Amino acid sequence: MFKRKFFGSMAAAAFVLSLGFTAFGQTAPVRGKIVIEQPDGTKAPAVDVVVEAYRSDISKGKLPSAKTNRRGEFTFAGVLFGARLILAVGGPGISPKYLPDVRPGMENIEIVVSPGDGRILTEEEVRAAASQAGPAPTAEMSAEQRKQLEKEQAEFEAKRKEVEAANARAKTGNEVRQRTLKEGSDAYSAKNYDLAIAKFDEGYQTDPEFVGAAPLFLNNKALSLRQRAVLTFNENANKPAAEKAPAMAKVKQDFADSVDSYRKAWDLSAKATASDENVVAQFKKQTLDGSREAISLMVRTEQAVPESAESVKALLDANLAAEVDAKRKLETQLILADYYRVAGDADNAITAYKVVLEAAPDNVDAMAGAGLSLVNAGYLNGNDAQLQEGANLLQKFAEAAPAGHRYKADAAGLIEALKADKNITPQRSTRPSTRRRN
Repeated sequence: MFKRKFFGSMAAAAFVLSLGFTAFGQTAPVRGKIVIEQPDGTKAPAVDVVVEAYRSDISKGKLPSAKTNRRGEFTFAGVLFGARLILAVGGPGISPKYLPDVRPGMENIEIVVSPGDGRILTEEEVRAAASQAGPAPTAEMSAEQRKQLEKEQAEFEAKRKEVEAANARAKTGNEVRQRTLKEGSDAYSAKNYDLAIAKFDEGYQTDPEFVGAAPLFLNNKALSLRQRAVLTFNENANKPAAEKAPAMAKVKQDFADSVDSYRKAWDLSAKATASDENVVAQFKKQTLDGSREAISLMVRTEQAVPESAESVKALLDANLAAEVDAKRKLETQLILADYYRVAGDADNAITAYKVVLEAAPDNVDAMAGAGLSLVNAGYLNGNDAQLQEGANLLQKFAEAAPAGHRYKADAAGLIEALKADKNITPQRSTRPSTRRRN
């Protein structure tokens, strides 16, 4: 019976990552310009004019002061949505002025001032003038300017409602993710893999495109599917064929779904922006390690399906690209070759095994896999050259492999069958040809 405990620290780590809640921005800028109008009607930017923004929605308080640039422009960034402002301007050579009822999102304000004594109004004077229509004049706006401000305000209100709705969805989604992450982790620990898979899928479905969490749920779902496949295999491997067949069909499906889930996690993580990279790097590592183990188990239990070929290739290629250890890289290449063989793709299996044998000519596992695949392809294609090459490799494998190797008896049986059926006897060969035969 196939047994192996492979859910160790990596598996546990998948469940301890926390999910942070990120609220969308709830501020908007206020921008405009100050213009000096001379007695002759000419206008020019008011440079180095101080602009104060007093909060009229509360009894006291103001934003940090702004000063106009050489174009007369000023900006207050990050004004809270609910704020109401009185803008007061003053500076050398101009008369003071104020503009009430300024709201976040107004970005085309124009305040026209006249030459004056340069006096700057105090907060008390501004508030008194605004509330009692005191002596300081308000900044006049044309009908066109007022219409533009009203348009901006409407756009701002629409944006505010959109942001508030997005924040509500994000908060709800985060609560669901936190709940399902815990429920899925608890179910996994209790070996209730059906429930764990359902909970991790629920967390993923909250927002399937959210790169900050969806890969985590996909990895955890894949891990649970993988474990359920192994559990089902172990419980049914020694049963009579009639009882075992439907169980093995479930094992194949779980392994295929596990690989599919890992593939989705990998593809989603690839969309991450630079700001997400620290979090996503953890997800990528889990995806690579987990998918490699899932495919290896799929092969060792011989429960691989050809429908997974594209995802298997993509995930193992990603493993190969990320791997720096030469030995582990060769093992990954061998897993790919074994997958093709078990899935019934002899041609791709032969090609992949020969990559391994190019790097490690004495690798007995690659010899066995290549030999078996060549013989299988030779029979299917009626190709005696493939049968001969397969026989040569199987003979070399039989001589080099330890007595307990799982394919030693198969190799011996095939060699005898080739002699009897095809009159093909193994010939001495140091390594297989790297040219693919048809």
